[in-house]
Amino acid sequence: MIQDTIMKGKNAKQSPIPNLAPETLYDWLTALGECDHQGFALCDAAERISFCNATLAALVGLDRFAAEGKYIRDLPFRFVGDEPSSLWNAIRSKVSWTGRLPVQNPDGRQTKVEFCLRPMSRGGFLLVTRDISREEELEHQIWQAQKMEAIGRLAGGVAHDFNNILTSIIGFAQLIHEQLPPDHPCTRDIEEILRAGERATRLTQQLLTFSRKRIVASHALDPKALIMGLDKLLRQTIGEDVELVVLLDPATPIIMADEGLLEQAILNLAINARDAMPQGGTLTIHTRGVRLEPKFCSKHSKMLPGDYALISVRDTGIGMDSSIREHLFEPFFTTKEKGKGTGLGLSIVYGVIRHFDGFVEVDTAPGKGTEFRLYFPAATRQERTKHFVNREPVRGGNETILIVEDENSVRSLMLRVLRAYGYRVLEARNGEEGLCVFRQSAPPPDLVLSDIVMPHMGGPKMVEEIRKIAAQVKVLYMSGFGGEFTSNRESDLGAPFLMKPFTAETLARRVRETLDAGCPDRCEKKRMGDS
Repeated sequence: MIQDTIMKGKNAKQSPIPNLAPETLYDWLTALGECDHQGFALCDAAERISFCNATLAALVGLDRFAAEGKYIRDLPFRFVGDEPSSLWNAIRSKVSWTGRLPVQNPDGRQTKVEFCLRPMSRGGFLLVTRDISREEELEHQIWQAQKMEAIGRLAGGVAHDFNNILTSIIGFAQLIHEQLPPDHPCTRDIEEILRAGERATRLTQQLLTFSRKRIVASHALDPKALIMGLDKLLRQTIGEDVELVVLLDPATPIIMADEGLLEQAILNLAINARDAMPQGGTLTIHTRGVRLEPKFCSKHSKMLPGDYALISVRDTGIGMDSSIREHLFEPFFTTKEKGKGTGLGLSIVYGVIRHFDGFVEVDTAPGKGTEFRLYFPAATRQERTKHFVNREPVRGGNETILIVEDENSVRSLMLRVLRAYGYRVLEARNGEEGLCVFRQSAPPPDLVLSDIVMPHMGGPKMVEEIRKIAAQVKVLYMSGFGGEFTSNRESDLGAPFLMKPFTAETLARRVRETLDAGCPDRCEKKRMGDS
């Protein structure tokens, strides 16, 4: 039909489209026919298709030449939901119209299509279609990322304030506990306070993990060893009516991660799997190594091709539909009954994985169970170093320490702890006071123990001024919020870092380590004392 239309235009020396030569029209339509990212249909005044390209024909499930000559309303457009009356009204009225409508493809797959209708001379019109499913998906991902970033900032701020409070609660409770005999009637009460403090600490860690503001020390970690170490706890968590199957591939590569955070992520997934199998079922945890190609990584933001460790957590539970899956990693979103879930579990999992430059895939459907696939980059040869925890008794000293902390209760706690270890301790409420105290001290303090964020003058600015006076002074920073700096915090700060909340022992150990660092005479005395 389109050939006839063109030939008529040639014979009459007039194009169907004004001011367009027949030869040009023919070239233009041929080019449109080869376009594979947009569909085109040229219709006459009777709403009959004079020409369409293969992309539009495929949208309606027809061959291109089978579609030409048909009326636009007779095409098997498979719209999802209500009839798109606005499109038909625009076609009937021959007016410009643009809109987005869900369409079901001949293979059953649903897509979102943008329709653009433009009237032409002599009552005809041009219909342009474009599949925008991927575009809408990317828009949704951007919106989701922005929303989670906003909530993450709120969570990080709450955790910062809460960590200061917890430092005081846990620290003073420990001081009381150490002074009470085991048979004292208050001993068990203090122990309950300490246990509650530990639970609260884990909660703030979850908030900081979600907001990606928790500073952690990544180290070489074997996923197989981590899963084996969790075996007993996992079996206790999921209950006797759920079978646990563990498959550990010896070729699973080493990764760089924090053991505590990764354990927390696995346990959260196990708890969700248990809740998805109320009548019992099977929970399978599988580790293996995979090599990801560029084509696969292009579907995931910031993912690079290479070797990855894959931890798969699969259940045989009820599964999830698309409406639930869409909100799966949103904080505070839960399908559990009121009081039985915080909605933080999967958002924590997401935060842990992204913290270590990994990503997660979810495969689920109603009645088909759910599988979470966690991908972590394999550690390089240089990163595979062993880290040991110092279990030696904490030593005290007689050095002078300047504490700069704006929270009165935290500062009071540190004063008591460090004085108990024999140190001479000075104090200040902010950076300005700390700088003044340092200048007036003779001899100058051996160590400045400072919070990072304080009113009037923060810790880093104060230390910058102090080092103009005493360039070699030792510094130990602390904070309840790690978001001011990257995970390479000691490089960023130029000094060691202590995360709140901390115990009295942890505080005393880090102070001693900082004082001894780079001092061969002190390290030699330490070795002689230990022998």
